[in-house]
Amino acid sequence: MPAPRYLDSIPYPVGVAEYLADRDARYSALTVGDVPRVVDAFLNNRGIDGFMVPERLMPQYLVCLLADLLNGIVDSFNTINADLEELAALAPTLRGSPSVRLELLVRVFWSEAYRGKELVFKVAVAMRKRGYITRDHVRQLRDGYEEYLKDLYEVRHGLQHGEDGFKGEALNALKAVEAALRSGHLSDKTILLTLAHKAHGERAEGLAGIAYMFRQVFATTVVLLSVAAGLEEMNAEEIPARE
Repeated sequence: MPAPRYLDSIPYPVGVAEYLADRDARYSALTVGDVPRVVDAFLNNRGIDGFMVPERLMPQYLVCLLADLLNGIVDSFNTINADLEELAALAPTLRGSPSVRLELLVRVFWSEAYRGKELVFKVAVAMRKRGYITRDHVRQLRDGYEEYLKDLYEVRHGLQHGEDGFKGEALNALKAVEAALRSGHLSDKTILLTLAHKAHGERAEGLAGIAYMFRQVFATTVVLLSVAAGLEEMNAEEIPARE
């Protein structure tokens, strides 16, 4: 079964319900008159009096923060997947090289994927320093990421450097046609559209599957950190299955 091209957001785990209720209550109390001090606090990186997260809810806040940050990565994946689908048809009409634009999207995808991994460990370390989780939890999380994602390193190499069928004949032929069009040896752009569809289609299918894997790993991480912090007990139904 092919991976979905559009990924759902990562949900908050059940263990953060108290924080979400407190947050909603605090922010629903904001009025138009509060706007100046809210803006001032934001611009000067200060807390908002009366709206600071209570210490007892800080573990839940950090778990929610991680979910929000990782959903930014999911949004990036969805945008890249949408661009891959649209750009193939637009390739002959856009300025610049279709193959360069395609390679750039692939690089941005991997940059976002690994930025998500960095965010996970930044939040995990913050939770460890506050005593919400242990060093062993962070180590186990790091080992789990390395084990789960190790196979993707080869896939990344294939997408970026032309192996494993990801960047083979279609993309190389696309580059050759672009060169022929620039030199004036070819004037018909029909073949450019055909090759662009094929090269983009290969990338879109491959990246959709990888994006889905990262989304599942990120969603599982949010739940596991909630469990490690004692916010909830392990619930197998809440953890996305590896596919």
